Amino acid sequence: MAFKEGVVLGTVSFNATGSGTTAINATSGTGTINIGNTSSAAVAIDCGTAGITVGTTANAHNSTFGSTNSTSATTVQSGSGALAVTSTNGTLTINSGTGALGISTDASATTVSFATGGAVKGVTLGSTNSTSLTTVQSGSGALALTSTNGTWTGNSGTGALGISTDSSATIVSLATGGAVKTVTLGSTNSTSATTVQSGSGALNITSTNGAMTLASGTGALSISDDATNTTCKFGTGAGAKLVTVGSTNGASSLALKTGTADFSLASATGTIMSALDTGEITYPLQPAFLACLPSNDNNVTGNGATYTLGNPTALTEIFDQNSDFNTNGTFTAPVTGKYRFDAFVQSGGATIATLAAINLVTSNRTYQSAIQRPASSTLFYLQIHALADMDAADTAVITYIIIGEAGNTDDVVGDGSPSTSFAGSLVC
Repeated sequence: MAFKEGVVLGTVSFNATGSGTTAINATSGTGTINIGNTSSAAVAIDCGTAGITVGTTANAHNSTFGSTNSTSATTVQSGSGALAVTSTNGTLTINSGTGALGISTDASATTVSFATGGAVKGVTLGSTNSTSLTTVQSGSGALALTSTNGTWTGNSGTGALGISTDSSATIVSLATGGAVKTVTLGSTNSTSATTVQSGSGALNITSTNGAMTLASGTGALSISDDATNTTCKFGTGAGAKLVTVGSTNGASSLALKTGTADFSLASATGTIMSALDTGEITYPLQPAFLACLPSNDNNVTGNGATYTLGNPTALTEIFDQNSDFNTNGTFTAPVTGKYRFDAFVQSGGATIATLAAINLVTSNRTYQSAIQRPASSTLFYLQIHALADMDAADTAVITYIIIGEAGNTDDVVGDGSPSTSFAGSLVC
């Protein structure tokens, strides 16, 4: 059937009937085919169960669907079959002018995919126009932004970049996957500020096995320097900890301060040092002892016999801080250091004037103090004071000797008070 150019017809039907492959083709050569380009009634094209093909020949085609008239509506729809809009190599553009552009905005449950094909894709979402707003949202399902191997960047220009800034209770996780992660938070720009904060909940910064470093460059590094009452703990976990505070650099300084409360250093054994805010300092575990002879040891020297304080009568401890003294009269140094010792012996039973000596016997050397004892049975005192160098596990005892009597008739007097006594302490 052929039509003469310029002829306008009314309602015209073109039918291809039967079960064969009869086709209806509208061809204009190099001209334009217009369907429904007047202001008249609607145009319907129906090919039954066959396909409708527009502009698919090998020649170049420019195809336009729908009108730009402000009241026009164009619908391209598909039933249960697929609806494909494809540009093989050219640009595919979908614009709505000043109107809204909706993709899958109905109430049906569906899956919407953008650029998920296997080939390389460059995807841009949102406009850089200063008044543009881009929202990517998810209901109760997960919202995943994933880069398989490339870099994933979230930038906001000069505007604020907010992640979970709404008032909803939620969990925000950054780089928590099981694979190796390198996470950088904050900028090294000189005017940059980075804040990591927590409300009434705990703020945990944890490194499972690797090193964790907090560095401030040439700036100050402050921990809990606000005005809030709080408790600061460093290395207080149950595991073995090696805690170092301060630098050995020649220009470094370290200040440990306390207010009106006391200051203490403690170990698993107990308090090592306790300092009051008024300045008094005690060392509860520092080795220190005082012991005395509770009763007389009679006839123990006089004719050169050596008497050891604590034998045969055991001494009574008045105090033994750190438990380094044995009541048999032996002090054992727990650590290498300098120890101060003081000993007093009260003696009686003299019959002649003769030599008396008191000795501090240590593992390294012996210290002695001697006098000429008077010829009288009156009690007299002999004492010794020494600063001794001792190694760990070295011992110290006190001995007493009188030479010149006809026999060992001299007594060492003990009465439960420090009249005959032995004392010592670690100095440094």
